[in-house]
Amino acid sequence: MKSSLRIVAVVAVAAFGLWALSGRPAVAESWVSIGPFGTPLVNNDVISGQVNAIAVHPKDANTLYVGASEGGVWKTSDGGATWRALTDVRLVRKQASGKFKGTLTIGSLAIDPNMPETVYVGTGEPNLGCCNNLVGAALGVFRSTDGGTTWVPTGADLNRAGCANGAIGQAVVNRLLAVAGAPTAVLAATNTGLFRYLEDGNDCWTRLSTGLPPSGNAIDLVEDPFQGALYVAFGSQGIFKSTSLSGAQWTMLAGGLPASGFNRIALAFGGRRGIGFSNPLPLVYAGFSANGTYRLFRTIDGGGAWSELPAPPNDGQLDFNNTIAVGTFDSDEVYIGQVGLWKASDGGRHGGLNSYKVTPPVTGNSWTPLSCCLADPNPNPLRKNVDLHADNHAIVFAASGSFAPGPSQVQIVYVVNDGGVIKGSIDSLGVVSWQSLTKGMAIGQAGTIGLDPGSETTTVAGYWHNGDILTLTNPAGSLPVAGGDGFQTTIDAGNLIVYFNCNALFGGAICRALPPAPFFTDFKIETIWGDNTARKQWSDPHRPGHLLRLQKVGLLFRTKTAGTAAAAVLNTADAWEAVDPFWGKTGLTTTMAFRSRVLEEQPIYYLGTDTGQVWRGSPEANWVKLCECGGAVNQISPDLFQNERIFVALAGTVSPGRISAASRSARSGAGAVRDSSNMA
Repeated sequence: MKSSLRIVAVVAVAAFGLWALSGRPAVAESWVSIGPFGTPLVNNDVISGQVNAIAVHPKDANTLYVGASEGGVWKTSDGGATWRALTDVRLVRKQASGKFKGTLTIGSLAIDPNMPETVYVGTGEPNLGCCNNLVGAALGVFRSTDGGTTWVPTGADLNRAGCANGAIGQAVVNRLLAVAGAPTAVLAATNTGLFRYLEDGNDCWTRLSTGLPPSGNAIDLVEDPFQGALYVAFGSQGIFKSTSLSGAQWTMLAGGLPASGFNRIALAFGGRRGIGFSNPLPLVYAGFSANGTYRLFRTIDGGGAWSELPAPPNDGQLDFNNTIAVGTFDSDEVYIGQVGLWKASDGGRHGGLNSYKVTPPVTGNSWTPLSCCLADPNPNPLRKNVDLHADNHAIVFAASGSFAPGPSQVQIVYVVNDGGVIKGSIDSLGVVSWQSLTKGMAIGQAGTIGLDPGSETTTVAGYWHNGDILTLTNPAGSLPVAGGDGFQTTIDAGNLIVYFNCNALFGGAICRALPPAPFFTDFKIETIWGDNTARKQWSDPHRPGHLLRLQKVGLLFRTKTAGTAAAAVLNTADAWEAVDPFWGKTGLTTTMAFRSRVLEEQPIYYLGTDTGQVWRGSPEANWVKLCECGGAVNQISPDLFQNERIFVALAGTVSPGRISAASRSARSGAGAVRDSSNMA
């Protein structure tokens, strides 16, 4: 079914990034990534998309694997100079129904410490602040034994007796831990509990349950390799410890920890003291998201007693970004990732935040910001080079011995966040020099795509966490239009003017971005509709300045001067005219589309409603009802090669029947509708 494939392609764009369909006929078509492959910013960072996980080769700090929220697994073997996508079509699991399902949503990574060519990837999104429809499927754990070239699902038989393969095969894997042994044991902390997998050839996952909650979200997991102990955190329930790396028995920890009033917990093992790894301590840090407050705890006796550390950072969004790490030499060198990245050199015992935004700067407290900002009035002596993207999800140090140390680089730390991957080289004085490694990865979470009517090589897209980005394929490059969370974007039919939702999913204001002069400088941003009542907007691909906006009340309005009128003029109701049919329309307008070919001087629109009606017309042409389609109209798409034929996607139905084709009769104007399942 050609029409089904068209709709599937639209869904794939929304879920996995920005791609282009090339070639004809259909049987020869293939998907080619057009990026963006990292967009440079004025603060020296390079952004692409949300990264949830990173694994560093234990013997080579230049070999990294990163897992993106919607971009799959990527690998570099040269320290980030080049990247290779590993899993674009490879993470596929056969379901109990016999059907196959794939994903590019990555939550966790682990490398076998004994055989570094063996890599494990946990699927599903562990960092959901909202918007479940923006991420892909959770399909458990996959394994590669050749450095990421090929992948197989672990626990492939979901119905195998005596195994928990079926449970983990659809679980969100928040954290993976590969424990050295004979055989290697893999532990997976998931949204349905804690599981163990032995590399003994049996391909069987086991649920670990003795002493653990019968259900719940196992959100973090760490190992104490010196004491042979494991710690797992269950959101809203607490921290549990096993004194065996098998994880067979667990005990809930208390001794000063909160018993209630918390959700997400981050863990970090820090049991080393002095130079090297001598005198290990059973030291663990735990950061609690506690009803909008961040509470930080520390134990030095393996969890018997915990002390709460005073006044730690509290950036907010703690159920979305909450991670901790400890430096490789000093257990008092603690890093916290929230919206920003923070460092304490005293283990956080004094508490309080330092700041270089004020004069004189505040420097006598525990926690120093490491991610922002180069523009502060006072220079921060502990950081250089780059302002980091907000929202940090993992902090990982390269193992001692995996790189050649020197005065300018005694430690290497990698940070992954909503923009991509950052490398920090920490010198002998504790100063970190940041370098973005994101360039080369196409992992953006594109919500919508706007095409340039005047150029097939230019697109604009709204990216979750990374604003609206203009992408060129000839010459290749990308340019940020606006920051924040990008969403609906479109390009004017005249000059390179971009219209976009100023507030992503959180409001309906419309902004206009005037093209930069010279190019590759900043766009000029203006609000042209500011009262947050618009739901969507469309620019006419045939008529410069024609912009239509859909109000939350289900009515469509139009201006013909969106590209030229002053922003203050467009921000008034008088600048817009009503578009909807006056007689016969039922329900609220949900979507619209433009006629694919301009054979008439007056504009022609297609309009859909939540009662299933489809109309053709405009204020200049008579409105004609084409269809009572039987379900709310989600989207209308004109056939680019057959004039006056459109495809209509309906809500609340499944194929066959969820897509209809409507063709306008040349003589009567009536709509002829047929189900897509009957189409060639």
